[in-house]
Amino acid sequence: MAVSTTVSKRTLFEDARLSVERRSLDGLKRILTENACLPFLLDDEQKSDLLAGAVINGDVAVAEFLILMFGADPGANNNWAIGYACEKGDLAMIRCLIPMPGVDPGANRNRAIQLACASGNLEVVKLMLTFPSVDVSASENMAFRLAAAAGHLHIVDMLLTLPEVNPHDSNNYALRRAAARGHFSIVDRILSLSTFDMDRAVIDEALILAAKHNHTDVVERLVRAGGSVSEENALALRLACAGGHIDVVKDLLSIGKFTMAVVYECIRKAVQNGQLAVFDMLSEAPGIDLSFNDNCLIKLAVACGHVGIARRILADPDVHPGADGNECVIRAASNGSVEMLELLLSHPLVDCTDQDHQAFVEAAGNGHVACLKTLMDRVEPIASDALWVEAALAQAARHGHVDIVQMIVDRVGDVVKQSALIAACQHNQLDAIALLSGMCATADACYSALDAAIASGNFDAAHMLLKVPGLSDYIPTALVQATSDGNAMSLAFFMDAGIGIKEIASCCLLNCARVGQALVVDRIFRMAGGDVFPRAVEETFAAALRADQGAVVAILIKRFAGRLQRLPMYITSVASNDATYRQACRHLAHERVHALRCALLVRRADMGGIPGKIRMRILLMAFWDILNGDVWTHKVDDIVHVFQRVDETTRLSIAFTSLERMSLSLSGMSRRRLTKKPSITQMGNGHAPHGSTKAPARNTSLMTVSSGDVSEFSRTAA
Repeated sequence: MAVSTTVSKRTLFEDARLSVERRSLDGLKRILTENACLPFLLDDEQKSDLLAGAVINGDVAVAEFLILMFGADPGANNNWAIGYACEKGDLAMIRCLIPMPGVDPGANRNRAIQLACASGNLEVVKLMLTFPSVDVSASENMAFRLAAAAGHLHIVDMLLTLPEVNPHDSNNYALRRAAARGHFSIVDRILSLSTFDMDRAVIDEALILAAKHNHTDVVERLVRAGGSVSEENALALRLACAGGHIDVVKDLLSIGKFTMAVVYECIRKAVQNGQLAVFDMLSEAPGIDLSFNDNCLIKLAVACGHVGIARRILADPDVHPGADGNECVIRAASNGSVEMLELLLSHPLVDCTDQDHQAFVEAAGNGHVACLKTLMDRVEPIASDALWVEAALAQAARHGHVDIVQMIVDRVGDVVKQSALIAACQHNQLDAIALLSGMCATADACYSALDAAIASGNFDAAHMLLKVPGLSDYIPTALVQATSDGNAMSLAFFMDAGIGIKEIASCCLLNCARVGQALVVDRIFRMAGGDVFPRAVEETFAAALRADQGAVVAILIKRFAGRLQRLPMYITSVASNDATYRQACRHLAHERVHALRCALLVRRADMGGIPGKIRMRILLMAFWDILNGDVWTHKVDDIVHVFQRVDETTRLSIAFTSLERMSLSLSGMSRRRLTKKPSITQMGNGHAPHGSTKAPARNTSLMTVSSGDVSEFSRTAA
């Protein structure tokens, strides 16, 4: 039942709306007769919509019927209905609405009479003034200001007879707006008032607005009223020149006195805006030098693309269009203006090859075929090994201008294409890559381009280059370069290209570990899954440890916690067999301590998968490696601090005891730190509860716990 009521309500409203649009009072009466409850079904918004339609149509009978029989509120929406009627000048509708309950002609800050003044409806204004709630001077005499701005002189004259109206309110807004819109009669009427306060600033502002909008008669009237036309108020002249208002410019120049600096500025405005008539008039003044300020006028004309003015300027023999590094020709080529370029090239002082043929490069980079052709026609023949040819080709390829690339190759012949191919790969310009890669004679020319494509992450370009015969042999080298640069996405690309995980590990893991590309290392191992050789992990760990890449070490510890048992032995074998590494151990002990610090500060939860015995071996090996050099023993204090932070005091005590049994010296500070901790005899097997220093109930000797570790460590170190 609720659904049918909603549908019925919507249908009845649409029927009523159609009747209002058709101005059918009989239709509304029929709907109301057939559905007596309709006024109770429609909400206030729907009733207001129906009344608004009647007011817009000017249908007084329908509007009155809706108010009286449907209960529509004529004062809804801030008395919108009477405001609209005043704006349209509908006296009949106004007289219909005024006696209705809820209607206030002065509502919404007297908006109704203001709209009537703006529309020039004199009779409506007179009618509205008869109501006591209407204040014609409200909102800073908004009614008068709107009438003056719209140019309704009859409304202005009528309002000026009212004592409450102030025509100068809001800093003479009425005068300024009337001047800007060219309402001479309004301006003259306000200036003729005896109450007008001669404010020079207001008149000057009105003069500027009139000059800007080309109202010559208003400018002359304001000048007679005291408007300033001089050096101090040169803005009016500058705006008139910029707008091309030749008559206003003539009047202002004939009335005022301006310095040459102002005249030159006005010429610049005319050139900038392409006002040829104003330029001709100003440039004919005595003493004008069109080459002033380092030929700024011709540069400005070229930059703005005004060929007619540029031709006028170039007619002056003192103008040098090739000055300042051929700036004009370069700008014309960059903008793609063939007509301007040909005009400049016809001048005897212009050399298009100046500045290392920069104009050619600009035209090629911006894709202006016609400009580039015009320039190239003037330098025949073109050497294929010219640097500018290679630069222009690279710029065209960089921005994907294939037509430019083809034209340069066709005109020049055997030009060097490698830099252009690299630029295209860096910006993923596939069409240019397809064209240039086919022109390259050998795969060697594509090697650097492949590196550039991968380093930039443009794998579409890299896939296209892989189609070049012989380029697949370069993939391992490119892969090493890409992973060294930290481009992890290149791994997925090369996997798609057919490189297996074994090749990736052998080519890239060590390189990535040395340069600290931890994320790349992690991605390699994640992609490999279970297909990772323990030796690869060990070599990566050793390389990261040597290079002080703690982030890589931490990732390896977390990811391969159960596979690190052989690491101490492997590192020991490297240290004993590699003289270079043994020497590095003595000089890079500080860096290795830092790497261990980074690795061992991993959260305890992340290290939970590493058995205590394995961690002991790693620690003992680290101490052996550092202390064996007999120069970095003070770094043991740093290791003590690290393991105190991760709650490894008990294991650290066992480590130092084991080292003492092997006759390794410790610093006195480290000994004092250890004496503050529970004794080894009290700690028993060295596994105190986490976060507690209370000795366990079980009490065994140290050797029963650590002898295996010490003996194995001794064999390994030996």
